[in-house]
Amino acid sequence: MQKYINTIVKKALDEDLKPHGDITTNLISFKNKKTKAQIIAKQNGVIAGLDFCKAAFKLVGKETVFTSKVKDGTKVKKNKVIAEIKAKTKTILIAERTALNFLNHASGIATLTYQFKQKVNKKTKICCTRKTTPNLRLLEKYAVKKGGGNNHRYNLSDEILIKDSNLILESYNSYYHLATPLGFGISNKKGNFFVPYELLFQSLSLQMFLGDPNIKKSVYNLKMMKVILFKDGFDLEGVEFDLLLAAYILNPNNTKEDFRVIVSNFEYDDVSYVEEVYGKGAKYSIPEEIKYAEYAARKAYAIGNLSKDLIKELKHNGQYELLSNMEIPLSGVLAKMESEGIYIDIKMLQYLNVEMKQKVDQLTNEIIELAGVDFNVASPKQLGEILFDKLNLPFGKKTKTGYSTNVDILNKLKGVHPIIEKIMEFRTLSKLYSTYVVGLENATLKDGKIHTIYRQAFTSTGRLSSVEPNLQNIPIRYEEGRNIRKVFIPRDGNRLLACDYSQIELRVLAHMANEKVLIEAFKNREDIHTKTAQEIFGKDEISSLERRQAKAVNFGIIYGQSSWGLSEEINITPKDADRFIKKYYETFPGIKVFMDTVIDFATKNGYVETIYKRRRYLPEMKSSVYMQREAGKRNAMNAPIQGSAADIIKIAMIQIDKELSNRKLESKLLLQIHDELVFDIPENEFEVMNQLVQDVMEQCVELKVPLFVDKAFGKNLYETK
Repeated sequence: MQKYINTIVKKALDEDLKPHGDITTNLISFKNKKTKAQIIAKQNGVIAGLDFCKAAFKLVGKETVFTSKVKDGTKVKKNKVIAEIKAKTKTILIAERTALNFLNHASGIATLTYQFKQKVNKKTKICCTRKTTPNLRLLEKYAVKKGGGNNHRYNLSDEILIKDSNLILESYNSYYHLATPLGFGISNKKGNFFVPYELLFQSLSLQMFLGDPNIKKSVYNLKMMKVILFKDGFDLEGVEFDLLLAAYILNPNNTKEDFRVIVSNFEYDDVSYVEEVYGKGAKYSIPEEIKYAEYAARKAYAIGNLSKDLIKELKHNGQYELLSNMEIPLSGVLAKMESEGIYIDIKMLQYLNVEMKQKVDQLTNEIIELAGVDFNVASPKQLGEILFDKLNLPFGKKTKTGYSTNVDILNKLKGVHPIIEKIMEFRTLSKLYSTYVVGLENATLKDGKIHTIYRQAFTSTGRLSSVEPNLQNIPIRYEEGRNIRKVFIPRDGNRLLACDYSQIELRVLAHMANEKVLIEAFKNREDIHTKTAQEIFGKDEISSLERRQAKAVNFGIIYGQSSWGLSEEINITPKDADRFIKKYYETFPGIKVFMDTVIDFATKNGYVETIYKRRRYLPEMKSSVYMQREAGKRNAMNAPIQGSAADIIKIAMIQIDKELSNRKLESKLLLQIHDELVFDIPENEFEVMNQLVQDVMEQCVELKVPLFVDKAFGKNLYETK
């Protein structure tokens, strides 16, 4: 839409200014003087065309700050301030005539439409046809809608662009930030069609069809479609069903994103696999148009074929609201985040590259010296031979590919030989270097930003995951890892705001288990790990060790940790760990009852649910293998807690996005890192955002315990921790 607006407005400016510009204004010397101007209504009416008006000022002067005081479609009275413009005086004088022409024209149409609407009964529609000003059809039809009217037809090919259409955007390249969009598959009662993508730039009717919230659509992968359309200045609204998200909600264990694989889960096979159309590996390429056009049309038809049954199943499970009120709105939020991206400090990244490479090289030399022979330190096979054949270290365990040198083996060897600590440090630094330093440099696009992809339909618990690159595992355990956070920066002059839910999973556990002691502790803002330690050990004065042990038990319970696992984590015997866990359950009986109830439910039904009816299916609960059943029990205990926490932050993201839009704030939500949200905030919005984000995150849902948010500002991501 914005691309169309800019094109039309630029033509109007050229008409007004070419070939010699604004001669009168150019004769006056303003010396970059800035002016604040207001647009004021001269009579009562309905406002429309503000985006066109804004574009006129922005195209003349990029420095322009245009603030709308009302929205398009607002009824205003005489002398009402409609907008404020802060720009160079020259910019305002040059652009104002063109800007006001658009605003006057559109507002006049909207006002007249509104007046007609007032004269007829509610059942009568006021419609416009194709009798519009050449090149201004989109503006004029938009103005009619803002006045309360209806658009009848956009052009002579409109017949396929109707309500209740099934729509898919076919593109080439799974990393869709750099994808080549090919076209739209459209299926409805008129038939099955393919519309080449380039027609979008020429067809006002297609633009309006996509962006009209009143034209209901069913799609596949809404987030991807919006990101691709955003790049070209368009948007997609009116989506009420997403096959990818519906299939994921119905069974989150099916995480493949190949369209054919997903529909096969519902016994539908009248569509090709993606590799049959585009090939794979070295043969992956764009085929002839007829091939991908048919593929897109068949996929659109499949969406329509399956949507009714899937909606019916979602409603039967009590999960339809999870799709319509959470996952579909979240797609829009994530699309904005992915499209915005986050800036990378390239100089800092290059500095870290040199520094870390030197450390890796130094460690390599030290390891070789300790080994007494030159070898490839990064090779597990060669390392195993060095450790267990040459150095004769204990715990050597041979596999088909050689000795195992995994982290468990190395942990057992700590203190046996000085080479072990060096190897562990080498592995940590090497991974940081290759994954983050080199990886981030390669992933930075021409705009100087990282544009990750949030996988919305991937994890079994409902959490988001991040790929290409993964920005949810930015390391914080080691100083070298924490330093990597320094490369993530805001826009010039802005700050990053990081807001992190404090102990949200423990709070969710207290709520779901209705555990009175924990609920009261959270209400009183007590340190929950100290409180747990006091209860378990039966004393008021708690040592740091006892608090650390209590913390391990708290989080171990959430993840269904066994006594053996707990013993390994806090270095106590399995017997003592078992005693700890038993004492914990005695102290917090509500949690024991809750966990037992969850396992019983999972055993009987084969799944567990979050607060918001998100399911995780657990077929391993009925396995004949003991270890698989035990793993199923651990997943059964964890999934409702982790999944509910994931749902809560999704709700917060949706509400924050609405607030940013409603308040017309310039702040941007950039990242979601599990329980943490990261924002890019201009200086003049520090105060309002500091309070807004906290209020929304802490009040977005009502639990038996209060939610609490930790906040921090910083010039980079490092400073927010």
